[in-house]
Amino acid sequence: MHQRRGVGRHALCHVRRELREEFGLPLGFNEARPPLSYLGCTFEIGCAADVYARCLNLELVSFYCASCANGWVNLCKSYLVEARWFYGGYTPTLQEYLDNAWTSVGGPGALLHTYLLQGLGSHLTKTSLESFKHGSEIVYWSSLMTRLSDDLGTSKAESERGDVAKAVECYMEEKGTSEEEAQHYINDLICYSWKKMNEESAKTSRIPKSVVKMSLNMARTAHSIFQHGDGIGTSIGVTKDRLISLIANPIPIYHEPK
Repeated sequence: MHQRRGVGRHALCHVRRELREEFGLPLGFNEARPPLSYLGCTFEIGCAADVYARCLNLELVSFYCASCANGWVNLCKSYLVEARWFYGGYTPTLQEYLDNAWTSVGGPGALLHTYLLQGLGSHLTKTSLESFKHGSEIVYWSSLMTRLSDDLGTSKAESERGDVAKAVECYMEEKGTSEEEAQHYINDLICYSWKKMNEESAKTSRIPKSVVKMSLNMARTAHSIFQHGDGIGTSIGVTKDRLISLIANPIPIYHEPK
């Protein structure tokens, strides 16, 4: 398509091509694995709306579309903030960065679309959709955990190629610390985020259990992918072993000798 549009491959050099790693990432969403894998390739909003139109609840369908639009607006706004920082040469404080980065990582959008696509919408209610619109604690901490894990594993490589400042660089600039000290602090924030997620998951709330489960699984997946470095951009070491074990090699079954 980009060739027909006259856009050369060099203009799209930033696009990721790690198909195996991108396949492994959605597997942490449990029941939503099949729709989320398609979502990663297409991300089409309108098609999903037709599915919920069959319930004949036009008011709920309208609210569904508004929730999708709101999610995309928030994501694009967060991208715009980072673009202004980058082109303005501004390094935000860590708190400024995190206030925006938990949205720009795409966590709220991924959870929203996965929730909308899974299970024919049997748990779809206005209350549950409002939790995404205004931001629930479990979605916030899960998204923050995803962002911090990503930054801790990829900040060095992304900094070398001139990307926007990540959590590690923001803390170093703000506090004047070494990279090692900043990484240690970010790791402490990850541990704190896990604690808050566990607290939120144990609470009784109006948030559907499926959303709580997806939020926990997203954080687990991010922690697993980035705990030994950039598990998306470099398919070596632990990531390579996990992908081979997950996709290529069958589970060994022990047979009693005859």
